[in-house]
Amino acid sequence: VMAEFTELYTLTNTIHPGQFMFCSKKEFDKTYLNLKNSVKTDLSIIEYYKLTATLMAKIKDGHTAVDKSQITSLLKERLVFPFSIYKIKNNFYLDKSIEENSNDAGLRILKINGSDIHSIVNQIQEYIHLEGKNETGLNTRFRSFPFYYFILNPTEKFEIEYLDTNKNKQKKTVKGIPFETFTKNITE
Repeated sequence: VMAEFTELYTLTNTIHPGQFMFCSKKEFDKTYLNLKNSVKTDLSIIEYYKLTATLMAKIKDGHTAVDKSQITSLLKERLVFPFSIYKIKNNFYLDKSIEENSNDAGLRILKINGSDIHSIVNQIQEYIHLEGKNETGLNTRFRSFPFYYFILNPTEKFEIEYLDTNKNKQKKTVKGIPFETFTKNITE
């Protein structure tokens, strides 16, 4: 696995045409070494994805990404967070998903399972490949928020804290939905 990771690093340095447009060689090398040194044991598919996606996301090129298909097939039947999210100014909102959750679409989300949404998003952004600092691109990626949240926290139950329509803080628990169901619904 480490030989493959080193090969990815070497190839990126050798053949990527725009590698240092948004990230210096020094910063890229530092990320690579930190990631490489963080590995102490064999990696699961998800851990390997996190490692490679974090390195590739440093390039900030929308066309340089890590293949998600292995994890997507692992996820098919798994229950995932039942909403996409989107960002407006510096706030995050629940997006539509399945019919049962349609009343929650548009609510401003504050926390998931006790963690602040901004902190969750900051962690997720480490795996997301974007062109420079593109916020529209970020909202496009957040259509797959359940995928990224699963990578961060593979749980099937979600306590959300949100602001209701009267701007009062509320909490409720929502059940995960099968990843395949989620994907079908957002595609439609």
